[in-house]
Amino acid sequence: MSWQFELIDGPYGGVSEGPAWDGSVLLFTHIQQSRIMKYDPKTDAVSVFRENTNCANGLNFDRAGRLYACEGGATVDARRMVRYDGPGPATVLADSFEGKRLNIPNDLALDMEGRVWFTDPYYEGAAGPWSNDRGPKELDHDSVYRLDPGPVDSW
Repeated sequence: MSWQFELIDGPYGGVSEGPAWDGSVLLFTHIQQSRIMKYDPKTDAVSVFRENTNCANGLNFDRAGRLYACEGGATVDARRMVRYDGPGPATVLADSFEGKRLNIPNDLALDMEGRVWFTDPYYEGAAGPWSNDRGPKELDHDSVYRLDPGPVDSW
């Protein structure tokens, strides 16, 4: 089998990551622009799906079609794991561990039980100027976390 590659958009200045497929379109992040982009293969068009995402990085859909994101933080106060329930504000699922702010949530996966697994590294410069050094890092570790759904979020 021979693979063929096609550039669907870009090149971008900065980083694009977090591709997530919902069955008909591909979403991906343009981190520095704090945007989620949408690629529609039927029209071969790319458009802005969501803006002001606090430098969202990793994306994924649950079985109900809800979109989850790791927001790395456009500001030092906005490092969090969220769910987007439509065009309104994000639902914050986690922004701290043991009373300390998360580092820079990065990538995520959802399992068949509806649990959200996400990585939380801290690497300099990944979330903009506030992250250029380790001064804002509150946790003394870079870790992987699991969020279990509550009764409202059950499948």
